[in-house]
Amino acid sequence: MQQVLGAAEEIAAAMGLGDVRVVGSIPPRVDLPGAYLPIVGVRGPSMYIGWLASPDGCEALAKALLGHPAEGRIPPSEVMDAMGEIVNMVAGAFKRRMAFHNDAFILGLPVFAASHIRPLAGRALATEITCGHVSSVLIVMGNADDAHARAAAVPSAAWDKR
Repeated sequence: MQQVLGAAEEIAAAMGLGDVRVVGSIPPRVDLPGAYLPIVGVRGPSMYIGWLASPDGCEALAKALLGHPAEGRIPPSEVMDAMGEIVNMVAGAFKRRMAFHNDAFILGLPVFAASHIRPLAGRALATEITCGHVSSVLIVMGNADDAHARAAAVPSAAWDKR
Protein backbone atom coordinates (compact mmCIF):
# COMPACT_ATOMS: atom_id res chain seq x y z
CA MET A 1 0.00 0.00 0.00
CA GLN A 2 2.93 2.37 0.64
CA GLN A 3 3.97 2.31 -3.03
CA VAL A 4 0.39 3.01 -4.13
CA LEU A 5 0.16 5.91 -1.66
CA GLY A 6 3.42 7.30 -2.99
CA ALA A 7 2.12 7.04 -6.54
CA ALA A 8 -1.13 8.77 -5.55
CA GLU A 9 0.83 11.59 -3.89
CA GLU A 10 2.80 12.08 -7.11
CA ILE A 11 -0.34 12.26 -9.24
CA ALA A 12 -2.23 14.51 -6.80
CA ALA A 13 0.68 16.97 -6.82
CA ALA A 14 0.77 16.93 -10.64
CA MET A 15 -2.98 17.70 -10.68
CA GLY A 16 -2.46 20.70 -8.40
CA LEU A 17 -4.30 19.18 -5.45
CA GLY A 18 -1.47 19.83 -3.02
CA ASP A 19 -0.26 17.44 -0.38
CA VAL A 20 -1.93 14.12 0.27
CA ARG A 21 -2.72 13.60 3.93
CA VAL A 22 -3.19 10.01 5.06
CA VAL A 23 -6.11 9.81 7.47
CA GLY A 24 -5.58 6.11 8.14
CA SER A 25 -6.48 2.54 7.26
CA ILE A 26 -10.19 1.84 7.14
CA PRO A 27 -12.45 -1.09 6.28
CA PRO A 28 -13.24 -1.05 2.54
CA ARG A 29 -16.19 1.26 1.87
CA VAL A 30 -19.09 -0.16 -0.10
CA ASP A 31 -20.89 3.12 -0.73
CA LEU A 32 -18.35 5.03 -2.82
CA PRO A 33 -18.02 5.23 -6.59
CA GLY A 34 -14.61 5.28 -8.20
CA ALA A 35 -12.25 3.89 -10.76
CA TYR A 36 -10.33 0.62 -10.57
CA LEU A 37 -7.52 -0.77 -12.66
CA PRO A 38 -6.18 -4.34 -12.75
CA ILE A 39 -2.44 -4.82 -12.45
CA VAL A 40 -1.19 -8.26 -13.48
CA GLY A 41 2.03 -9.42 -11.85
CA VAL A 42 4.36 -11.12 -14.32
CA ARG A 43 6.30 -12.97 -11.61
CA GLY A 44 3.99 -12.56 -8.68
CA PRO A 45 0.58 -11.55 -7.44
CA SER A 46 -1.94 -9.52 -9.35
CA MET A 47 -4.14 -6.83 -7.88
CA TYR A 48 -6.65 -4.11 -8.48
CA ILE A 49 -6.04 -0.55 -7.34
CA GLY A 50 -8.84 1.94 -6.99
CA TRP A 51 -9.41 5.57 -6.14
CA LEU A 52 -12.87 6.14 -4.63
CA ALA A 53 -14.69 9.25 -3.49
CA SER A 54 -18.19 10.59 -3.05
CA PRO A 55 -19.86 11.70 -6.29
CA ASP A 56 -18.88 15.30 -5.49
CA GLY A 57 -15.35 14.17 -4.61
CA CYS A 58 -15.06 12.30 -7.92
CA GLU A 59 -16.20 15.44 -9.72
CA ALA A 60 -13.65 17.59 -7.82
CA LEU A 61 -10.85 15.15 -8.73
CA ALA A 62 -12.00 15.15 -12.36
CA LYS A 63 -12.07 18.96 -12.42
CA ALA A 64 -8.53 19.07 -11.04
CA LEU A 65 -7.30 16.70 -13.76
CA LEU A 66 -9.12 18.56 -16.53
CA GLY A 67 -8.23 22.04 -15.29
CA HIS A 68 -11.94 22.83 -15.05
CA PRO A 69 -13.11 25.75 -12.87
CA ALA A 70 -14.39 24.71 -9.44
CA GLU A 71 -17.86 26.13 -10.04
CA GLY A 72 -20.29 24.46 -12.40
CA ARG A 73 -20.85 20.78 -13.15
CA ILE A 74 -19.25 18.50 -15.67
CA PRO A 75 -21.11 15.62 -17.32
CA PRO A 76 -21.02 12.27 -15.48
CA SER A 77 -19.39 10.63 -18.51
CA GLU A 78 -16.46 13.05 -18.24
CA VAL A 79 -16.16 12.41 -14.50
CA MET A 80 -16.04 8.65 -15.10
CA ASP A 81 -13.47 9.04 -17.88
CA ALA A 82 -11.31 11.38 -15.79
CA MET A 83 -11.41 9.06 -12.76
CA GLY A 84 -10.28 6.21 -15.03
CA GLU A 85 -7.40 8.34 -16.26
CA ILE A 86 -6.43 9.29 -12.70
CA VAL A 87 -6.27 5.66 -11.57
CA ASN A 88 -4.38 4.82 -14.79
CA MET A 89 -1.76 7.46 -13.93
CA VAL A 90 -1.50 6.15 -10.35
CA ALA A 91 -1.03 2.62 -11.69
CA GLY A 92 1.68 3.83 -14.07
CA ALA A 93 3.50 5.61 -11.24
CA PHE A 94 3.15 2.46 -9.10
CA LYS A 95 4.55 0.31 -11.90
CA ARG A 96 7.52 2.66 -12.32
CA ARG A 97 8.20 2.58 -8.56
CA MET A 98 8.03 -1.23 -8.47
CA ALA A 99 10.49 -1.54 -11.37
CA PHE A 100 13.19 -0.52 -8.88
CA HIS A 101 12.31 -3.71 -6.96
CA ASN A 102 12.58 -5.88 -10.10
CA ASP A 103 8.84 -6.47 -10.08
CA ALA A 104 7.22 -6.51 -13.52
CA PHE A 105 3.55 -5.62 -13.99
CA ILE A 106 1.15 -5.31 -16.90
CA LEU A 107 -1.54 -2.66 -16.57
CA GLY A 108 -5.11 -3.38 -17.57
CA LEU A 109 -7.81 -0.92 -18.54
CA PRO A 110 -9.58 1.20 -15.95
CA VAL A 111 -13.22 0.63 -15.09
CA PHE A 112 -15.55 2.98 -13.26
CA ALA A 113 -17.97 1.47 -10.76
CA ALA A 114 -20.90 3.23 -9.13
CA SER A 115 -20.00 1.52 -5.84
CA HIS A 116 -17.25 -0.62 -4.36
CA ILE A 117 -15.88 -3.59 -6.26
CA ARG A 118 -15.59 -6.48 -3.85
CA PRO A 119 -12.93 -9.15 -4.21
CA LEU A 120 -14.18 -12.70 -4.66
CA ALA A 121 -10.83 -13.95 -3.40
CA GLY A 122 -8.01 -12.36 -1.49
CA ARG A 123 -8.26 -9.25 0.60
CA ALA A 124 -8.78 -5.54 0.28
CA LEU A 125 -6.76 -2.82 1.98
CA ALA A 126 -8.25 0.66 2.10
CA THR A 127 -6.71 3.94 3.22
CA GLU A 128 -8.59 7.19 3.61
CA ILE A 129 -6.75 10.23 2.28
CA THR A 130 -7.40 13.90 1.70
CA CYS A 131 -6.05 15.91 -1.24
CA GLY A 132 -6.73 19.58 -0.76
CA HIS A 133 -10.43 19.67 0.19
CA VAL A 134 -11.26 16.24 -1.31
CA SER A 135 -11.66 13.24 0.97
CA SER A 136 -11.19 9.94 -0.82
CA VAL A 137 -10.13 6.31 -0.42
CA LEU A 138 -7.33 4.38 -2.07
CA ILE A 139 -7.92 0.66 -2.23
CA VAL A 140 -5.72 -2.27 -3.15
CA MET A 141 -7.32 -5.66 -3.70
CA GLY A 142 -5.56 -8.87 -4.52
CA ASN A 143 -4.64 -12.41 -3.73
CA ALA A 144 -1.07 -13.59 -3.86
CA ASP A 145 -2.32 -17.09 -4.68
CA ASP A 146 -4.39 -15.99 -7.66
CA ALA A 147 -2.48 -14.58 -10.64
CA HIS A 148 -5.74 -13.57 -12.28
CA ALA A 149 -7.45 -11.40 -9.67
CA ARG A 150 -11.20 -11.77 -9.91
CA ALA A 151 -13.70 -9.17 -8.88
CA ALA A 152 -17.40 -8.48 -9.14
CA ALA A 153 -18.45 -4.93 -9.94
CA VAL A 154 -21.67 -3.03 -9.55
CA PRO A 155 -22.49 -1.60 -13.00
CA SER A 156 -21.83 2.09 -13.50
CA ALA A 157 -25.29 2.72 -15.01
CA ALA A 158 -26.53 3.90 -11.61
CA TRP A 159 -23.91 6.67 -11.72
CA ASP A 160 -25.61 8.29 -14.74
CA LYS A 161 -28.79 8.76 -12.68
CA ARG A 162 -27.19 11.03 -10.07
